[in-house]
Amino acid sequence: MSPLVSVVLPTRNRPGTLAEALRSVAEQTVDDVEVVVVNDAGPDMSHVVAEFAGELSVQLVNHAVNRGVSTARNTALDLARGKYVSFLDDDDLYLPDHLALALKLLEPGDADFVHVNTAVRPDRVTPADQLTLHYDLPTDLEFLHVVNYVPPVAAVCRNPRDLPGARFDADLPLAEDWDMWLRLIHEHGFRCANATEVTAFYHRVEDSTSMSVDADHDVVGFQSFFDCWKTICARFPVAADSRAARYRQFGVLMHEIILERLLANVLLPHTYYEHILHILFDGFTGKFPDDEIPARMAALLDSGR
Repeated sequence: MSPLVSVVLPTRNRPGTLAEALRSVAEQTVDDVEVVVVNDAGPDMSHVVAEFAGELSVQLVNHAVNRGVSTARNTALDLARGKYVSFLDDDDLYLPDHLALALKLLEPGDADFVHVNTAVRPDRVTPADQLTLHYDLPTDLEFLHVVNYVPPVAAVCRNPRDLPGARFDADLPLAEDWDMWLRLIHEHGFRCANATEVTAFYHRVEDSTSMSVDADHDVVGFQSFFDCWKTICARFPVAADSRAARYRQFGVLMHEIILERLLANVLLPHTYYEHILHILFDGFTGKFPDDEIPARMAALLDSGR
């Protein structure tokens, strides 16, 4: 019998945090869950998976050569048997009600894709932490065409395994998750909803091996991110006179301001992207005039926060 949820979990070189990620799945209040762990040519992880024998249904797949996170997720999607899939990178965590709260929106059939509110941490989370930074923007499909505000750990959706083309683009070195969400919406009609409770932790640890962290603070990496952003914007055009089109211009400006500072070796706040998301969204939704956007972004980047 097929499970209700399949958790897609790519991993490489992080046995300690993989164990923590799997523990967070084992503690879910939903019982009917499988995990597909894809080891992307890292060291053997069978001993980590073995720790959960009897607690979790875990399938471990090993890539013989490193093929990247998109291909690792796609390998897991090809094997996922669940009615729904969720995404969990090996350095992130779920809270116990994560899947249950997403399923409350998915099971009635009114949504195909749910993004939960997600706490962002610049270091490993502990139970005593006061969490102040979040991916907590409500569903706004027009704004989702400007920038991505749904990290993989936030997403739970109807299983796209058998949908043509519903895979992560392995040719995109970065922003492949944003491309996937827009693909599901545009090509497969997925309807989106937001679970407003914080049920996941997205770690943005400064010494992490995550490509997205490198891209934020390295000129070459950030230029690659900018190129991917432009590629995705071209794939999913918006009306020239739309608010999304205007805010894509602010997106260009944001990238130019960041590149200027990186080239000048300015130390940027570690979680500046998440803060800028909120500046852009507040402007997009009319909380302050559009012409304040550039100054607010510049002030944030120069704050050292």
